Amino acid sequence: MLKNPLKVGLPILFLLTVLLNNSYSLPLVCQVEINQKIKNPSFVFEGFKNNTPYKAVRRSSPDEDILEKALNEEFVSFARSEGFEIINFADYELIKNQQKFQNTGLFEEDNVPKPGKLKGSKYVLSGSIDNIFIEKKSNSKLKEGLMENLGIIGWAGAAVMEKLEKRKIEVKLSLKLINAESGETLFQRTIKAKSKEKFNYENLPEKYEAIKKVALKGLSRLTKELVAFYPQKAKVLKVKETSGKIYVFINKGKLDGIKKGDKFKIFRPEREFFKEENIDICNFVEIPVRLKIIDVKDRISIGKLEGKKKFFKEVEANFLVEKIK
Repeated sequence: MLKNPLKVGLPILFLLTVLLNNSYSLPLVCQVEINQKIKNPSFVFEGFKNNTPYKAVRRSSPDEDILEKALNEEFVSFARSEGFEIINFADYELIKNQQKFQNTGLFEEDNVPKPGKLKGSKYVLSGSIDNIFIEKKSNSKLKEGLMENLGIIGWAGAAVMEKLEKRKIEVKLSLKLINAESGETLFQRTIKAKSKEKFNYENLPEKYEAIKKVALKGLSRLTKELVAFYPQKAKVLKVKETSGKIYVFINKGKLDGIKKGDKFKIFRPEREFFKEENIDICNFVEIPVRLKIIDVKDRISIGKLEGKKKFFKEVEANFLVEKIK
C-alpha cells in the first residue's frame, strides 16, 4: 500500500487537468459528424460519353473513342490528385450486370445492391460531350481569290493558309453526380469551352488533336467546380507552439491530395441540443484565421496560422479544417 496516496494522487490529478485544458473535449455527436465530413468523397465513375458525330477510334482499340479516352484519363488523374476515390467504369459495369440479374424477380428487392454499393460508394458520376462546333470556312474569299488569280501558286498559297490559319472550336461538356440509392442529382454542370486553334481541317488527326485540346480546357473548369462543391476536409490532430510560432497538424497528407501552399478555413465544433424537437446536432463555427500548409507527409500535414494573432490560441485538437479554393 502507498503510505501517502495524496503525494501520488495530486500530481496525477494535476496532469489530467492540464491535458483536459489543452485539448478540446469533443462531444460524441460532433465526433460522428467530423468522421463523416473528413472522409474523402468516393465516386463510381461511368466515364464521359461522346454524343456528337465527331468520333474517332484507333485500329488497336475499335471500341474506344479517342475523345472519351482522353477526357476519362485526365479526369481520373485530376480527381485522384485532389483526394477523391474514383472507382472505374469497368467495375461499375459489373455492378449493373449483377443488378439486372438480381432484378429478374428471383431475389427480394431489399437484397438487390444499389449501384456503387458493392464498391463502397453510393455516388455515381458521369460526363458527356454534348456538342462540338468547328468553324469550317475561314478567310474563304481570300483563298478563292488566290486560287482564281494566281493559278498553281495561288492553289499552293491557299493550301498553306488552310493549314496554318486558326479556326474557332467550341466544345460543350456536362458532368453529373447522383446519389445512386435515392436517384437525387447532387451536382450538375454544363460548360462551353471555346478557343481558336491552328490545324488543317481536312487532316483528321490534326482536327481531333485540336478538338481534344479545347475539350480538356473545358474539363479543367468542370473538375474545379466539382472540387469546389466537395472541398477537402480534415481534422486537427494537435497544435504545437515553438519559439512563439503556432503549428497545426492535420490528419491528411500527400496521399489525400494535400499540397504545400494549400490554405484551410478552421471550424470549432459545438454540440447543440434542441429540446422541443429532441434533436442533437453539431454546429461548426468558423474561426477568423487561416491555416497554410508548409510541410506534407503521406498522411499528415503541418501548417502555420495566418490572420489575427489574438485568435490563434483558440485553435485546438479535433477542430475541423476545410480547404479553400
